Amino acid sequence: MISKDEIREILSQSRSLALSADVGDDAEFVMDSFTMVTLQASLEDRYGIRIDPRFEELQSLNSVDEIHAYLLDRFPGQAAR
Repeated sequence: MISKDEIREILSQSRSLALSADVGDDAEFVMDSFTMVTLQASLEDRYGIRIDPRFEELQSLNSVDEIHAYLLDRFPGQAAR
């Protein structure tokens, strides 16, 4: 199951997005294309979740909370509540 902490860890792999521990899960950020590809690849490699790379809505997800809510909605069996 994917937790918010795991999403945060995946996002921190991107050099263009640095999420420090004191930044809340609801803090908004801008997800560039490199970060989006990192997120997509990690979700597929770790959890078998395939998000269509043409899925433009993913770019509108701009916080750990929003990404987690999206995963809960689209992949309910794999995201931790």
